[in-house]
Amino acid sequence: MFNIPIQSMRLALRPWLGDRGAREMIISDLAEGALRSRCKTFSGLNPSKGTTICLPDRADDFELPSGFWSLRLVEEGESHFSLHGVSFNYLADWGAGNFTVSGTWASGRTPFSRCAVDVHLDRTSAMARLGTLNVDATALKAIPAPSDAEMLSWLVARLRTEPGLSQNSAERLLNAQFPGTGRPLHRDLFKRATQQIGKPNH
Repeated sequence: MFNIPIQSMRLALRPWLGDRGAREMIISDLAEGALRSRCKTFSGLNPSKGTTICLPDRADDFELPSGFWSLRLVEEGESHFSLHGVSFNYLADWGAGNFTVSGTWASGRTPFSRCAVDVHLDRTSAMARLGTLNVDATALKAIPAPSDAEMLSWLVARLRTEPGLSQNSAERLLNAQFPGTGRPLHRDLFKRATQQIGKPNH
């Protein structure tokens, strides 16, 4: 589930890492594949130019490959870089979750751009990253509330990989994955999940 705004992750990490440190860690994790991201819309002109990845000219709800991310997107606002006839412009609007790389190759003869709008992070990888830093997941203040269907789908997948999981263990996992959603709901979700996969209740 890609339902954590990138800005929320930044704000959650800022008290421990500082604002720049938070941005550096997020971009570094995205570039290394430790965090997964998806944008509401992606658009580009010769978008794969200068990369080793294949990007579309346009897509909705597009999962961004790690190769999209550059450490130069750490900077808030606009920055510029030129070298040997190649010009790069980087624009990072962290608050809105919009990130753009554009420029030209061959001394201005070949333009390119790639723009990701409204970037959200994958909840599972984000929660795991917070866990490695001992940061309380409740620090993610702006996470949209997950739907019952999303939580049920997650639990069904978990039960299929761990068929021996008890109700108490499932409740603990749900609380860690979806903080603040409540124990009565977790019990109901466990019951529904076990019925869905035909697993006896414990």
